[in-house]
Order: sequence, then C-alpha cells, then structure tokens
Amino acid sequence: IITDVTYINNQDEKIYLTYMPATLKAVFGVDNEHQNYKEFLLNGKTAYLLEANTVRERSNLVWLDEDNTVAFKLMSSIDCDELVRIAQNMEKVS
Repeated sequence: IITDVTYINNQDEKIYLTYMPATLKAVFGVDNEHQNYKEFLLNGKTAYLLEANTVRERSNLVWLDEDNTVAFKLMSSIDCDELVRIAQNMEKVS
C-alpha cells in the first residue's frame, strides 16, 4: 500500500510525502538529471538527498526506516535543510 500526502505551508509551497512498506521492495522514481546527489545519515539511517539544481525542479529526500520497515520520500521546492528537518522530526504515532 503506497500512501501519498500533500502539505501546503503558509507560503503556498507544496511538500509531498510518499511512504510504503519496505517489504514491497520500495522503489521511488526521481529525476536525477536535474539534481545533485548526496548520501548522509538521518537519525542513524542512510538517507539520499537529490537536491534540485534548477529553479523549476523539486528536491527529493529518500530514506528507509528499517525499524518500522517503511520507505519514505519527501519532495518539494523548499530549502533542502528544511526537508531534512522535517524528516528528522517525523515519528510514528500509534
């Protein structure tokens, strides 16, 4: 089951969250032609940031929460530091 959520902030910027069980062999499609790739640790897990290098493109942040076996992708034109902050503060709520 793939879930998509769209959030619009106070500046009318859209932030897209997609998540799915990692057991589905999670694959997220991203355009890496117009993005710069960076790998780093996000809350102790490997994350992949594809930062847009043109104004018209969106950046993507992809990571796997192995503890909860969920794959996540955040996509937006907001600042990449803010995308990372959002991801760092996400938590599972039962």
